[in-house]
Amino acid sequence: MEYFEESILTSREVDDMQGTAATLLAIAKIQMEQDNIDLAIDQCTEALTIAADLGDLGFQSEACQCLYQAHKEKGRASRALTYHELMLTIDDSIQNEASSMRLQQMEFERQMMADSLLQVERDLKLEIAHQTALRQREKNRDQAMGAGIFFLLLALGFFSRWRYVTKSKAIIEKEKDRSESLLLNILPAEIAEELKVKGKADARDHDMVSILFTDFKGYTEQSAKLTAQELIEEINVCFKAFDYICEKYNIEKIKTIGDAYM
Repeated sequence: MEYFEESILTSREVDDMQGTAATLLAIAKIQMEQDNIDLAIDQCTEALTIAADLGDLGFQSEACQCLYQAHKEKGRASRALTYHELMLTIDDSIQNEASSMRLQQMEFERQMMADSLLQVERDLKLEIAHQTALRQREKNRDQAMGAGIFFLLLALGFFSRWRYVTKSKAIIEKEKDRSESLLLNILPAEIAEELKVKGKADARDHDMVSILFTDFKGYTEQSAKLTAQELIEEINVCFKAFDYICEKYNIEKIKTIGDAYM
């Protein structure tokens, strides 16, 4: 509790409202464990106000959960129900926001693939038109020499076209693999496959889910001391470790925001 109180003072000095909200919720948890319910309610109420001002849905949900539990412990069923319903509403907003971002990412990747295919088609049409014009000019030359040059250029044209098409197919396949990899990186494999087959994904109900939102302690202070490259390298070490943990335990990474990992 002593260190948390020091953290509150430091966060407020540097105007770190997100850090203040997180510390308030941590203090409230200790107050709940010590049966200081009224103090816990004060801490959670302040955290909820700060989170609402910041527009931080994750902290708002956590604060509502704290207030729901505290009022429930005090026997205030009506107040507890109010915060429980608010928490469910916020959680729905979080889920809708995440789904919207995923769909936007998928649409972006789909458009990239469509643009790539359209460009290849245009290039092939231009190549064919070029070869046709070339053959027409060759016909006006001497018959004997023109015939030889014509077939030579025709062969070269087909070979060039074959190489171009082969290269284009390789690029398309690479972009397709990259798009599918990105799709699998933001969606579960089952959902990604359903989107590719049906063009949409049906909503699924889950009885219970858990969302982990991490934040590096002291990030603001450290970012002022390190160069951009050093800071990114430090965060990347941790995020790669988090990715490994998610893969090992079959956890879905939603997104990263600065030093936050959800």
